[in-house]
Amino acid sequence: MEKQIKKFTAKLISIAGKPSATATGTEFRRCTIEYKAEDGSIKQASARMWEKNYAYGVEVGQSYSANAEVWVDKDGEPRVDLTVSHLQGAGGASLSDFGFTAPVVADLNKVS
Repeated sequence: MEKQIKKFTAKLISIAGKPSATATGTEFRRCTIEYKAEDGSIKQASARMWEKNYAYGVEVGQSYSANAEVWVDKDGEPRVDLTVSHLQGAGGASLSDFGFTAPVVADLNKVS
């Protein structure tokens, strides 16, 4: 299966007071995040924040960069793994925010 990862911005709703650990001993904190789905709806979901990221300091109610990655469980079912960084995220700017127009992209296949 081709690796599928999307970066997005998520609002931290809550975070566990104590860390948990993966099977290999890597510590993380369970958290709840709020994000804007592809269809524009606002969703909440469980996610993980690695303990090393948490140690930088995070604040409930703030927005942070996050990743969504598809993986397949032991039964062959696709799942989405959500992880949150300590880096603050604000979303991207659009062309219309600054009155820009889309650039014209030349067809490089026609250049000899």
